[in-house]
Amino acid sequence: MPMTLRHTGASPERRQRPMNSDELELLMAAMKEAGGNRTRAAKILGISRSSLYYKLNKYSWELGWRDDSK
Repeated sequence: MPMTLRHTGASPERRQRPMNSDELELLMAAMKEAGGNRTRAAKILGISRSSLYYKLNKYSWELGWRDDSK
């Protein structure tokens, strides 16, 4: 069964909800399977590379993984 994170056409209110742990788990599993290669991870998930970058950036801020002191 392929992993997928395709846009579902959710309302703007629903898209602004807090972090989705299921989505994060899929992202992390795909990144692990792809050996950290973001292009391959995006293909595994069936999303564009830019969508993957957006999602990774979004979660990095929510989880405090980014250093915003720059």
